[in-house]
Amino acid sequence: MDDVDDVDKCRPRVLGLIAAAGASTRMGSPKALLPHDFHDAVVEDDGIADCFVSHLVRALAGGGADTVVVTVPDDAGSAAAIVDVVRRASIDAVCLANPAPALGLTGSVIAALDHDDDADVLVLCPVDAPFATPAIVAALIAAVWAGADAAVITVDGVRGHPVAFGRGAFGALRLAGSRGGPRQVLDELDQVVAVPSTDRRLTLDLNSAADLARSRQLSG
Repeated sequence: MDDVDDVDKCRPRVLGLIAAAGASTRMGSPKALLPHDFHDAVVEDDGIADCFVSHLVRALAGGGADTVVVTVPDDAGSAAAIVDVVRRASIDAVCLANPAPALGLTGSVIAALDHDDDADVLVLCPVDAPFATPAIVAALIAAVWAGADAAVITVDGVRGHPVAFGRGAFGALRLAGSRGGPRQVLDELDQVVAVPSTDRRLTLDLNSAADLARSRQLSG
């Protein structure tokens, strides 16, 4: 038992956040529910293909997140559909409303931190950046746990998603809505580790059908 306790003390408590509370106006339908029908798609045992949110839930949990929070839109129908998909992903994830929609992504961060205020690391991934993998998530967590204030995926020097923040940044993240959101916090931190990747899709934000079409032209 003591050995188990010692191991637990040597690893961080990780909170994963999938920010899916936006209205998806430009896309025309909830981005969380778009089929993840890329070359690395997952098809479940029941024959149902992965979608953006279920792919990201599995990536965060598989990469080391102890708790995964998915923030959902105000629209009741969209929210219920996302909750159903997350439930079918067979991973213990929690779906929450964004308590401060006017703050955008910061509101989703506040919802996640309020749900689990004991986390050492927050891994943040907007649902419109659906290309994270467990290996990427694990690398980000390891970089923060090794002492970085934050860690971010980069492709040829360009920042992408996901991003991991250490506990020391949580206070700034809560207050970031009026001054640029989590991106501004990232820019202000002293030690941000770049975790390199060759997957150019990790730098994309899929906000429209045109963005989605362009992403299909890129290989992972």
